[in-house]
This record gives sequence, C-alpha cells and structure tokens, in this order.
Amino acid sequence: METPRNPRLLQRLIVALAYLVATVAGLKYGYDFGAEISGKVLGVVLAINSAIFCSIVVGMLVDRVFGPKAAARNEP
Repeated sequence: METPRNPRLLQRLIVALAYLVATVAGLKYGYDFGAEISGKVLGVVLAINSAIFCSIVVGMLVDRVFGPKAAARNEP
C-alpha cells in the first residue's frame, strides 16, 4: 500500500476515522443503555448525547496527539 505524499492528509484520515469510530460506538452503547432502562425514546436521546460526548472526548485527544509541540507553544 502506498502512503499519501501529503502527511497532513494521512493525519486528517486518522482523525476522521477516530471521530467515526467514537460516534458509532456512542450511538450503539448509548441506545442500548437507554433502551434497557426505559425504552426506545430514552435510547434515542441517550444515543445522541453519548455520540456528542464521544466526539468531544476524541476532539480533546486529537488536540493532545496532533496539537502543537511543546517548543512551539512557548514561542510568541
């Protein structure tokens, strides 16, 4: 498999994949938990909430991993 010539493209693909996996996992487990507690309506509400929460957490992790390096942060 040939790697992309632009390393930023590979970085974007990794980030997009991380967001997709987190959103799908949040939807699935949030719905299962909500449906088990109180039925389909709560399952849908919890699925949306957990998908948003998982996306926020992935965003924070992506900022930590792909954010500016420590040396670049100290420069004005």
